[in-house]
Amino acid sequence: MEHLFPPGGGPQFLHTHPAQESIMIREGTFELYSKGIKGKEATRAGPGDVRHVASRGAHGLKNVGDSLGRAFIVFHPADLQEKFFIEFDRMFSKPGVVPDPVRLGALFAKHELVLIERPPGM
Repeated sequence: MEHLFPPGGGPQFLHTHPAQESIMIREGTFELYSKGIKGKEATRAGPGDVRHVASRGAHGLKNVGDSLGRAFIVFHPADLQEKFFIEFDRMFSKPGVVPDPVRLGALFAKHELVLIERPPGM
């Protein structure tokens, strides 16, 4: 799937999920986060850079540029994350709807997404 991230956007909080993930940066400048020996680590990535995340690997990303960023993301197996995104979209995509932390937490738990860091507002 292709994701568009405004400046400052992206799930910058460390999280895990059952699916493997490959992230290819198409446009923009990103920080890609992982969990290392000393805690949260960041690496810069730009157009053409690809990062792979193992199943249940701690990760996150943030558009640190000043323009819209674009990333192509592949999950394997895809159906694990597809179900999450379909349900997330149904629950929170209406204009003016702000994700409720309790409902969002329940959705994460249902799809085995583990929050290592809390997202803003949760």
